[in-house]
Amino acid sequence: MNLTRVREGIDLIAKHFLASLAFTAAFPRELPLRLADIGSGAGFPGIPIKVMCPHLHLTLIEASRKKVSFLRHICAILDLREIEAVRARAEELAADRGYRGRFDVAVVRAVGNREDLIELVGPFLRPGGRFILSAKAKEEGPFPEAGGLAFKEILEVRFSCVGLERRLLIWEKRD
Repeated sequence: MNLTRVREGIDLIAKHFLASLAFTAAFPRELPLRLADIGSGAGFPGIPIKVMCPHLHLTLIEASRKKVSFLRHICAILDLREIEAVRARAEELAADRGYRGRFDVAVVRAVGNREDLIELVGPFLRPGGRFILSAKAKEEGPFPEAGGLAFKEILEVRFSCVGLERRLLIWEKRD
């Protein structure tokens, strides 16, 4: 379906599956129950996280009809439960009362401007919820605070066996 550029071998495993699982290193000690994957695309990072953390209620948010059809299909094939693929622009869904303050964690991988994302994600999170953003390795602060989110920390995650490093930026929703 041409959903990703990387399609084979160790690059597929490292750049998609392991990079997705890196997000779990930034989860709070008390494991989250509700996770939003904003701009889910082909289901990364949400679906690999769901496979490893089956207790999660996962919402995949994606604007593309083709990608949402794929997400629903792959979730059915994998028999994943408590998962929802929503076709909507995150900007519009953030205004929906059914999604406001609903999530413990929101993850974003490689979409959009950082400042815009912080504003966008804030309404989805409950007080104390976390926004985890995969960043470019060389990105430095200052890290903006907006949408009720306060910057918390940078977390470096390494998978030395495949030469993969990920830098995660973490914000928390103020009470």
